[in-house]
Amino acid sequence: MFNCSVHGLSKSRIESIHTDLTSNPQVIAELKLESLEVRGNYSLSSLLSRSVHGCTVKMNNVEVVSFIEMSTSNQGNLVASDIEMDITVDKIKIDFQNIGFLALLFQDMINTMDVLVFKTVKPYILQEVKVLMREEINKAARQVEMTFPNSITPLDFAIAEARETV
Repeated sequence: MFNCSVHGLSKSRIESIHTDLTSNPQVIAELKLESLEVRGNYSLSSLLSRSVHGCTVKMNNVEVVSFIEMSTSNQGNLVASDIEMDITVDKIKIDFQNIGFLALLFQDMINTMDVLVFKTVKPYILQEVKVLMREEINKAARQVEMTFPNSITPLDFAIAEARETV
């Protein structure tokens, strides 16, 4: 598959967020989607010809778990610096357009190749979700009134601030 685009991310919701501001500040966020659709193209080659057609991959009950490493910007705000993600899906339906009569007979068998197709479209999905997650986490981090120096961890800074007030 190539020329893929992801549809349905606007209906996503962040289910839970856990923060850890110890030595390595990070955020763990879980994103859930009822359905997600990836549209793209596939190529079919035979002895005499090669053709390109459309393909749609529909996924239900999509869950994305993100491990987001936080760092301090030059202005002292927390920002998402490194994001690692994993995605799970309950059900995948694959639809190859103009696949031909013989392959149409094997459409059910093609739908059992969901693991292979999922591994193909997974990078496209994670790339789109990573952008969305980075924007949401950075937006939430900007709402924090406190600024942090970028030379010490946020937890150490919070302890130092608490010592000054006590």
